[in-house]
Amino acid sequence: MKAEQALAKRARELQAVAEVSTAVSTILQAEALLQEVVDLTKERFNLYHAHIYLLNEMERNLVLMAGAGDVGRAMVAEGWQIPFSQERSLVARVARTRQGAIVNDVRGEPDFLPNPLLPETRAELAVPIVLGDQLIGVLDVQAAEEDYFSEEDVTVQTTLATQIGVAVQNARSFAESEAARQELSQITRRLTHEGWQEYLAQQDLPQINVAVGQSPTNGAAFNQSLVVQGETIGQLVISEPQAFASDADDIMTAVAERLSSHIENLRLSAQTSAALAQTEQQAERLAILNDMGAAINTATSLAEIYSLAGQYTRQILHGDHTSLSLLDAGGDTFTGIGFLESGDTYTVHLPLAGTGVAYALEQQKPVVAPQDFSLVDVKAEILLRQGIQSYICAPLMVGDRQLGTLNIGSRAAHAYGAADISLVQQIVSLLAATLESRRLFDETRRRAEREALVNAISQKIQNAPTIQSAMQTAVTELGNALHVRRAVVELSQTGPLPKR
Repeated sequence: MKAEQALAKRARELQAVAEVSTAVSTILQAEALLQEVVDLTKERFNLYHAHIYLLNEMERNLVLMAGAGDVGRAMVAEGWQIPFSQERSLVARVARTRQGAIVNDVRGEPDFLPNPLLPETRAELAVPIVLGDQLIGVLDVQAAEEDYFSEEDVTVQTTLATQIGVAVQNARSFAESEAARQELSQITRRLTHEGWQEYLAQQDLPQINVAVGQSPTNGAAFNQSLVVQGETIGQLVISEPQAFASDADDIMTAVAERLSSHIENLRLSAQTSAALAQTEQQAERLAILNDMGAAINTATSLAEIYSLAGQYTRQILHGDHTSLSLLDAGGDTFTGIGFLESGDTYTVHLPLAGTGVAYALEQQKPVVAPQDFSLVDVKAEILLRQGIQSYICAPLMVGDRQLGTLNIGSRAAHAYGAADISLVQQIVSLLAATLESRRLFDETRRRAEREALVNAISQKIQNAPTIQSAMQTAVTELGNALHVRRAVVELSQTGPLPKR
């Protein structure tokens, strides 16, 4: 009965992980995101409290950014934080070691830091929030009962923490993109002179004064400066006018004002459009990443998860080729699943040694061809036929466990930069967390089915009225359950008869 209850509890918790991830996948404001996570975590996992610490930019303190309910908000308002080097702190220790930890009786734990706002805490579990090789913070949950947490809870909460890390990084990237866009708009309006220099340089016209038309030959001319926001950007010159001579100055001034205003608007429009195109492209890619998270969390099979990963990665990175390289059981070979532009897939089985996949797993970070290694080392024959010139190979990892790599290729040379690498890290963290969550869910389901089968066979054996019928029931039920043709159970005398 306890085993069944434990399995049911684990299944509910894994479902809760998926629900929390789906609920926050569309939130791009960091504060709202973290508050939603802790509130849902406390509710879905039936906890006394949950809160999230983030490592500050100086990496000296773990700052409480969100806590469940009114108590959590009050702690955040107080500015609660823990020094990264704090010795007597479970949260700080987990951050330093990057390993989850449990205290199932906090009253006997020297590393527990009590809080007067949480007097009922009896057990605590903390796991690191890590994205790639970067520590983002710590997820800390508490229970009002002793011996509440198990090692399986550490695994489940670690999976949740990984997805929190992806969501936090996504929100940060979105905020950075928004800040960059606003800053660009302000600079464009304010720095007129520098803007024109940049614009002319981009047009391969390094001189500020660009002549259009013919200059007067006799030196007699009317000159009018072209001015934008107090900055002279050029001049309008005409020879002595033959008509409207008395009004020439006024006409020149009016035309120069209109010309200045219009060409400034054209310049701003051209430069702003180019900058906004880059920002909008980044925002669009982040939105697709959110959609990817929601889609793979609701996928019903591993094959569907793989297919969705390939489709969304191609959209986000604008790749000409995407594939997954999944390590086989022995670890010496891998299975490559390629996703073609036509929507078809192909599968290959290759040795791991000497490949870009092996190099990326050894480095434990995304590597880029041809900068990091020879393109020939990583490309299969199909990539050569497609003319792939740039390639990213990013490791899929859960903790220290290697699952394989996600691979993206482009026909353009040197197609991928720092922004692309950052997006790839978010993609592989999300995908690895989803695969781990699916593995845990499937494992829990198999254990539940196995337990139910054993219970059913045991019940039938216990209902047998004789030894012979009990033995017959055992072999019959085992044969049916395990699909074997023959089974036998024997009773034998294994030692000498006792002396009388």
